[in-house]
Amino acid sequence: MIFVGRSPENIFDYLSGILQGTSWDGKLDNLNISNRFKNIGEIANKMPDSYKALKKHFEILELSPKQIIRSKHGVCYIDLVYEGFTFERLFQFLDRWCDEENLDKRAMWKKICFLGITSRTKNSPNTWRWYQHADWLKNSVDTTAKSISVPPHMWSHMGDYQPKTSKTNYPEKWNDEEMLNPPREKKRLEALRTAYDIYQQGLTDKNVFSKELAKLQEYKEPWLRNIALELKNVAA
Repeated sequence: MIFVGRSPENIFDYLSGILQGTSWDGKLDNLNISNRFKNIGEIANKMPDSYKALKKHFEILELSPKQIIRSKHGVCYIDLVYEGFTFERLFQFLDRWCDEENLDKRAMWKKICFLGITSRTKNSPNTWRWYQHADWLKNSVDTTAKSISVPPHMWSHMGDYQPKTSKTNYPEKWNDEEMLNPPREKKRLEALRTAYDIYQQGLTDKNVFSKELAKLQEYKEPWLRNIALELKNVAA
């Protein structure tokens, strides 16, 4: 599970605590990039150093197309979504990279999922769903895209008000070595304290989380039952 950008930071913190000591420990990561509006082709042509740095970033996290194709379980990219522009740019980047290395796109896209965290609205057949209006997804029948909704106040807090531990990493910053230095501004240190507290809460919530998983309809799936059992055993 790869949490994209800064908005889902605290979900990453909490689940890192929850899943520590289980077989999912180490399978979560944060990908701090921000790019909603710049076409990836424009970045590659006009900002080649940024484009190369982005590739290096993905390779370090073992997220290059070649690494994804070789991976056993695949990758799920997770982010707060309004219209899905960040996911679209991410899709363009991986698709272009595949072309550059003449790799099997279908093999890669079969192992990639986009999970959008949306603001909850009244559920109905006419509910607007971001992935149903994403033309870029229609170009890859092998790619999975889903949504999970949260209360509007939670979505707004994560996207607009949640203290962030890192600086926004725009394309202009992708090749800036300053981004490698841990930020030490007061607001970042406060965000780090919040992140640590949320992580610690996850460590103590394993048993509670396991019980909540058992209430889900998907609990009939073996993989989910295995996670719940692991959490129960680790918490014991």
